[in-house]
Amino acid sequence: MRNRVFVILLVGLLALAALPPVLWPSVPRVAVAQDGSTPATAAPTVPPPISLNDAFAVVTLPFSESFSSNWGWIPTGAWRFDPVAGYEGGGWFLDGAQREASHTLAYVSLIDLSGIQGTRLVYRQQSSLPTTDLIAVEISLDSGNTWLLVDQQSGIQPYWDQHTVDLSAYQGQIVRLRFRVETGTAAEPVGAGQGYWIDDLLIENFVPTIAAPAPAPVYTGPMTLMGLHVLNGSRQNEVLELVQRLKSAGIPMGTIKGLNGAEDLLNQVELISPETVTVYRSLYTVDDAGLWVVGDCPDPSGPAASVARAWFTRQEPFWSQVNADYFEYMNECGGPSLQWIVDFSIESMKIANEQGRCLLLFSFPGGNPEPDEYDVTLPAYRFALENPCQPGRYHGVAMHAYSMQDDLLVSDSGDYLGYRHRQYYARILPQLPEAGRLPVYITEAGQGGGTFMLWEKWSCEDITRDVIQYTTGLQQDSYVKGFHLWNIGEGDIWVDYSSCLGMFGDALIAYYQ
Repeated sequence: MRNRVFVILLVGLLALAALPPVLWPSVPRVAVAQDGSTPATAAPTVPPPISLNDAFAVVTLPFSESFSSNWGWIPTGAWRFDPVAGYEGGGWFLDGAQREASHTLAYVSLIDLSGIQGTRLVYRQQSSLPTTDLIAVEISLDSGNTWLLVDQQSGIQPYWDQHTVDLSAYQGQIVRLRFRVETGTAAEPVGAGQGYWIDDLLIENFVPTIAAPAPAPVYTGPMTLMGLHVLNGSRQNEVLELVQRLKSAGIPMGTIKGLNGAEDLLNQVELISPETVTVYRSLYTVDDAGLWVVGDCPDPSGPAASVARAWFTRQEPFWSQVNADYFEYMNECGGPSLQWIVDFSIESMKIANEQGRCLLLFSFPGGNPEPDEYDVTLPAYRFALENPCQPGRYHGVAMHAYSMQDDLLVSDSGDYLGYRHRQYYARILPQLPEAGRLPVYITEAGQGGGTFMLWEKWSCEDITRDVIQYTTGLQQDSYVKGFHLWNIGEGDIWVDYSSCLGMFGDALIAYYQ
């Protein structure tokens, strides 16, 4: 028996020795100057062929690649990995100086596109190639023996942008992935610094969304600045009665925000009072196992672009239940840096625009952000202004306002708490006057920290006075379109002002008429 085992092992070792070695190509670093140019280099050497076979691992979704190294990718032609030339760190660069050639970049492992939802490929790209060049995405269903074209482009923008390829037609298949660039003749000479770059790749399941129809003309008649923050649907009838009452009085409720459990309420408000701006935020996301988990904030440890894609996929099961005017996609996230939040927010706007949705950005906690950080948010404002979420409608900004003292009304809490937006916009507007076009909603506003202990101090008469005083104060700030009074609905330690709704209605009708 031992001799038989020895013979088998010996035959196996001899067979392995006869196989050609699998070598990773040596990829030289390409220096890139601040202006994007690279010095002229000798023609690249095509690496020796590498056998793609089923011995490599099968990866499952979601599959992300930040290109922190060149591991796992097989280049031919003029593809080069550069550890600093990507959108975020490393990335792959195709040197366009090599003409009349085909250049491929293939992922060595198999990718399992299984899942009950759609599948898409998302990645960052930029190009300075002539429009005569073809950039293609291909997949193989037979381990790389033949390739199918699933996407092709030419004339790509010369700055980093995000590109999406729908792979849902290959749902359930195990595939290989590669990029192919065909460089043809060019009207002008192509220098060594010109080419095509990719970074931050993600393949994920997603819920296909039908783009929302263009909104009706924006209502410009009288409406209240005060709105309600609804924790759940426990007081639905009382809320709908107030919405109907204000609508009948000719001063529709300006806005209403709901969390999980209030989806039906928000949908009914849209029917009763179409002028009322509805805002929705989900307290939950769905994890990889399909379980509900509390999720106010995304994980900032990964690249903002990839995290945003995954975050929106996790929010989709909840967002799809309500036809809201705006979606608040995060809540008082103090852990990430403000720069990361800005990058994440820009990526979120791109995703929302694909879906026909509008977002309220940032959701800063009361007393935030700090004055020395205000300027960091300007790129998000510029992107929002240049990329409306729907025809005639911009993404907006969410801020929170609390007095932070149990014995102080929010309307009396001054410019650094209740009216902190003034400090913020005093810095933003001189640099970007158009920022005033983006609607601001104070999506949480209340006394103290919003807990039930306030009832020991305040009555419905006091809270009604606060509502009217805060309305009067906010009318000075034209970019503020409404505030959501915290809170309506029973739950945990939070204050519930449902019993004050009738008094709110009396006061608002008297104020506006």
